[in-house]
Amino acid sequence: MRNILDFPDQFAPRAEIITLDRNYRSTAPILAAANGVISLAKERFTKNLWTERLSSQKPQLVAVRDEADQARYVVEQVLANREQGSLLKHQAVLFRASPTADRSKSS
Repeated sequence: MRNILDFPDQFAPRAEIITLDRNYRSTAPILAAANGVISLAKERFTKNLWTERLSSQKPQLVAVRDEADQARYVVEQVLANREQGSLLKHQAVLFRASPTADRSKSS
Protein backbone atom coordinates (compact mmCIF):
# COMPACT_ATOMS: atom_id res chain seq x y z
CA MET A 1 0.00 0.00 0.00
CA ARG A 2 2.85 2.34 0.77
CA ASN A 3 4.01 2.25 -2.86
CA ILE A 4 0.58 3.45 -4.02
CA LEU A 5 0.30 6.24 -1.46
CA ASP A 6 3.87 7.45 -2.06
CA PHE A 7 3.71 7.20 -5.86
CA PRO A 8 2.86 10.86 -6.65
CA ASP A 9 5.84 12.08 -4.61
CA GLN A 10 8.31 9.99 -6.61
CA PHE A 11 8.21 12.56 -9.41
CA ALA A 12 9.14 16.19 -9.86
CA PRO A 13 6.81 17.85 -10.47
CA ARG A 14 4.52 15.70 -8.32
CA ALA A 15 2.42 13.23 -10.35
CA GLU A 16 -1.17 14.26 -10.85
CA ILE A 17 -3.74 11.94 -9.28
CA ILE A 18 -6.68 11.13 -11.52
CA THR A 19 -9.43 9.39 -9.57
CA LEU A 20 -11.42 6.70 -11.34
CA ASP A 21 -14.58 6.79 -9.29
CA ARG A 22 -17.35 5.80 -11.71
CA ASN A 23 -18.22 2.12 -11.59
CA TYR A 24 -20.11 0.56 -14.48
CA ARG A 25 -20.76 -2.90 -12.99
CA SER A 26 -21.72 -2.55 -9.35
CA THR A 27 -24.97 -1.15 -8.04
CA ALA A 28 -25.40 1.88 -5.79
CA PRO A 29 -25.92 -0.15 -2.55
CA ILE A 30 -22.70 -2.09 -3.13
CA LEU A 31 -20.74 1.09 -3.78
CA ALA A 32 -22.25 2.72 -0.69
CA ALA A 33 -20.86 -0.17 1.37
CA ALA A 34 -17.49 0.10 -0.38
CA ASN A 35 -17.37 3.86 0.25
CA GLY A 36 -18.06 3.19 3.93
CA VAL A 37 -15.14 0.77 4.15
CA ILE A 38 -12.83 3.11 2.22
CA SER A 39 -13.70 6.00 4.53
CA LEU A 40 -12.42 4.01 7.54
CA ALA A 41 -8.90 3.67 6.13
CA LYS A 42 -6.38 5.74 8.09
CA GLU A 43 -4.34 6.44 4.97
CA ARG A 44 -6.04 6.70 1.60
CA PHE A 45 -6.62 8.76 -1.48
CA THR A 46 -10.05 10.34 -1.09
CA LYS A 47 -12.64 9.13 -3.54
CA ASN A 48 -16.36 8.52 -3.68
CA LEU A 49 -17.34 5.63 -5.92
CA TRP A 50 -20.58 6.12 -7.85
CA THR A 51 -22.74 4.48 -10.47
CA GLU A 52 -25.95 5.05 -12.35
CA ARG A 53 -27.02 1.43 -11.71
CA LEU A 54 -29.70 1.42 -9.05
CA SER A 55 -30.91 -1.57 -7.06
CA SER A 56 -33.12 -2.23 -4.08
CA GLN A 57 -31.02 -5.29 -3.17
CA LYS A 58 -28.49 -4.53 -0.45
CA PRO A 59 -25.21 -6.35 0.16
CA GLN A 60 -25.14 -8.88 2.97
CA LEU A 61 -22.55 -9.25 5.69
CA VAL A 62 -22.08 -12.95 6.41
CA ALA A 63 -19.95 -14.23 9.28
CA VAL A 64 -18.30 -17.62 8.91
CA ARG A 65 -15.89 -19.53 11.16
CA ASP A 66 -13.14 -20.22 8.65
CA GLU A 67 -12.21 -20.57 4.97
CA ALA A 68 -13.95 -23.95 4.67
CA ASP A 69 -17.23 -22.49 5.96
CA GLN A 70 -16.78 -19.54 3.62
CA ALA A 71 -16.36 -21.85 0.62
CA ARG A 72 -19.35 -23.94 1.72
CA TYR A 73 -21.52 -20.82 2.05
CA VAL A 74 -20.56 -19.55 -1.41
CA VAL A 75 -21.27 -22.94 -3.01
CA GLU A 76 -24.65 -23.14 -1.27
CA GLN A 77 -25.58 -19.68 -2.54
CA VAL A 78 -24.55 -20.47 -6.12
CA LEU A 79 -26.53 -23.72 -6.08
CA ALA A 80 -29.56 -21.99 -4.52
CA ASN A 81 -29.45 -19.38 -7.30
CA ARG A 82 -29.31 -22.19 -9.85
CA GLU A 83 -32.38 -23.82 -8.28
CA GLN A 84 -34.19 -20.49 -8.61
CA GLY A 85 -33.44 -20.42 -12.35
CA SER A 86 -30.13 -18.56 -12.60
CA LEU A 87 -27.80 -20.43 -14.95
CA LEU A 88 -24.36 -21.28 -13.58
CA LYS A 89 -22.72 -19.52 -16.53
CA HIS A 90 -24.54 -16.32 -15.49
CA GLN A 91 -23.03 -16.38 -11.99
CA ALA A 92 -19.57 -15.31 -10.87
CA VAL A 93 -17.72 -15.43 -7.58
CA LEU A 94 -15.15 -12.71 -6.99
CA PHE A 95 -12.77 -12.71 -4.07
CA ARG A 96 -9.58 -11.05 -2.96
CA ALA A 97 -6.86 -13.09 -1.33
CA SER A 98 -4.96 -11.46 1.48
CA PRO A 99 -1.16 -11.45 1.09
CA THR A 100 -0.93 -12.21 4.81
CA ALA A 101 -2.86 -15.43 4.28
CA ASP A 102 0.16 -17.16 2.74
CA ARG A 103 -0.08 -20.65 4.22
CA SER A 104 3.12 -21.89 2.56
CA LYS A 105 5.24 -20.46 5.37
CA SER A 106 5.39 -22.41 8.59
CA SER A 107 5.41 -20.65 11.92
